[in-house]
Amino acid sequence: FPSHDSPPADLQLIANSNECGLSGIDLGSPNTNDDCTVIAVTNDAPTFFPTGTTTVTWTVTDAGGNTATANQIVTVEDLAPPVILSCPSPINAIANNVNCSAIVQWIEPTYTDNCSSLLNLTSNFTPGASFPLGNSTVSYIISDESGNSSTCIFTINVQNDLTIQGLSSDPSCAGLTDGSIDITTSGGSGEYFYDWNNNLYSSPDIYNLSAGTYNLLVSD
Repeated sequence: FPSHDSPPADLQLIANSNECGLSGIDLGSPNTNDDCTVIAVTNDAPTFFPTGTTTVTWTVTDAGGNTATANQIVTVEDLAPPVILSCPSPINAIANNVNCSAIVQWIEPTYTDNCSSLLNLTSNFTPGASFPLGNSTVSYIISDESGNSSTCIFTINVQNDLTIQGLSSDPSCAGLTDGSIDITTSGGSGEYFYDWNNNLYSSPDIYNLSAGTYNLLVSD
C-alpha cells in the first residue's frame, strides 16, 4: 500500500479584502512512498476557500489500485475591516433660546463588508439627540463578525443665533457727512463678516455718512 510520508503543511491565510475567502491557493505537494509505482496524487480542494477552516483530503494511488489518504488544514482569516461608504460632514446648528441647546438630525453612516452580512453599529449619539453649546464629537463604530472595525467621526457645533445691536448718529446738519453707525454683534461662531449696501463697506462700524438708508448683512 502507498503511504504519505507527510501531507502538505497546514496553511493559515488571509482572505481577499473584496471577497469572503481566497482562491488560487498553492497547497504544495505531499511526500509519498510506495513499494510499487505511485500513479496518482489527488485532493478534494475547492477552487475557492471561504473564511474559516477547510480540510483538504489528499489521496495517493499506486499501480495496484491501493490508496492512502492524509489531511491538510487550510484556514482563511478575515482581517478586512468594514468599508464606510458615507459619513456625515461636520454640522453647524443654532441653539434655541430656552435651554441653549439644539436638537440635531443627520443620516447615519452607510457601510459594507467583504464577509459579514450582520454588522454591529454602535454610537455615542443618535439622530435627534440634544447637543449643548460648543463642539461635540459623534463617533460611530462598525464591527463585523470577525472582530474587525471601522470608525466614522464627525463634529456638531452648536452656536447661539446672531444678535445685532446698532447705535446711529445722524449728520449734524443737512448735507454734511459726519453721521455714523456703530454695530455690536454677538452669538454665532464669533467670527463675523459685514456687508453694508452690497459691499460698499465691510467693517462693523461706519463713519462719515450722509443722510440715507444703510442696509447691513452680517454672517459668520
